[in-house]
Amino acid sequence: FEANNFYPDFIMWIIHEGKQYVNFIDPKGLRQIRGFNSSKIAFHTLLKEKIQKKLNTPDVELNSFILSSTPLHELDFWQGGQTYDDFEKHNVFFLDRGASEYLPKLIEKAITVNGENNGN
Repeated sequence: FEANNFYPDFIMWIIHEGKQYVNFIDPKGLRQIRGFNSSKIAFHTLLKEKIQKKLNTPDVELNSFILSSTPLHELDFWQGGQTYDDFEKHNVFFLDRGASEYLPKLIEKAITVNGENNGN
């Protein structure tokens, strides 16, 4: 991948209503990452703006996600004041919240078209 050392551990491939959603998922700690501009966090934007456009296949959507093993309260050294919603906007979910909390949100975002849910 083009992002510095982004090597996702999982690929979740969903076929839904004639469209393929290829989702790259990387569980990792965020202690060494210093903000939303980090290449690993910002990869979801790069993936859409460069790689998906280059692919130029309308029935394939690419997404990437980080599952943080670092709890949110341990990230107070960041710029401060970030909420779970702020991280979710950047495709980061927290494992300590439990699968019943983050997994439905991740799957909903996983079946998006150009960053917008397709209504399903």
